[in-house]
Amino acid sequence: MKNEELNTWLENTAKVFSNKEVVFVKGNYQKIKDSLKSMQDCVTIINFKELKKTKNIPSGINQIIILEDYSQEPIPIDNIKSSISRGIIYIEDENSINKFIDLINNKSLDTTNEVKYELIQKVDFVSLFKKNNLDIKRFIFDRLDLLKKINCNFEHMNIDSLIICLDNYFKNKILFASFAQLLYRLANLDFESSERSIGGNIRRTLGIKSKIINRKNLISLKVEQLEKNFRVYDLKENTFVMDTKIDIAKKLVKLNLKGLDVIKVAQITELPLKKVEKMYREAFIK
Repeated sequence: MKNEELNTWLENTAKVFSNKEVVFVKGNYQKIKDSLKSMQDCVTIINFKELKKTKNIPSGINQIIILEDYSQEPIPIDNIKSSISRGIIYIEDENSINKFIDLINNKSLDTTNEVKYELIQKVDFVSLFKKNNLDIKRFIFDRLDLLKKINCNFEHMNIDSLIICLDNYFKNKILFASFAQLLYRLANLDFESSERSIGGNIRRTLGIKSKIINRKNLISLKVEQLEKNFRVYDLKENTFVMDTKIDIAKKLVKLNLKGLDVIKVAQITELPLKKVEKMYREAFIK
């Protein structure tokens, strides 16, 4: 893997520019802090243990959070959600950590790809629905696994629940609302917004509202779930409604009225903003 993201982080740090991503390192806090003592104007070293005590992440440029002991209790995600939302660079290999420290001290780049790291950045929520069953599983568990590695306590999804959600999506075009919320949070690294706010974002993105559905319309449910009803996005029944909304939106776009911009048209038709923006480009940009 080419270390483009890491090198961008290192280059910005050398210039005392602020980086977006937060670095998590598994190692000895005092040792790493002492090793980077001469670079204290460029980086901020934070002991992970201190994050248990406060919901306010210490301020400072180019934060490096040190995880010393994996046996310690996970912290609530509330205490670290603002850092996660910025994106994560995670390093745990000892040789990679030592090399990383040397690169910071020498204000150098990793031109030989010696630092092994994991990276999590925001991805487009809609793009996930273009992936196949296996890729979505891998996406979810990779992200949940890295949250676990940084000792952050987030909701657990077992493989049985995931299979049920994916079976209903791929075979039945039914998307569980709770599953959509999980995908949205993991895609956008958004652990700060409320369920209601995220639900609104998902509705605007998909162009439909969630609804309560009887379990008779679902497949692969477990015995203990047979008496339950579920809130879902029913994607398969929306073809006619979506076509109607698109037709109305196209007519509104062609009117080209003052005050009727893309945001207003998207609100009126309840279509995803990106879809309306595309209509405007096709109508007016030659």
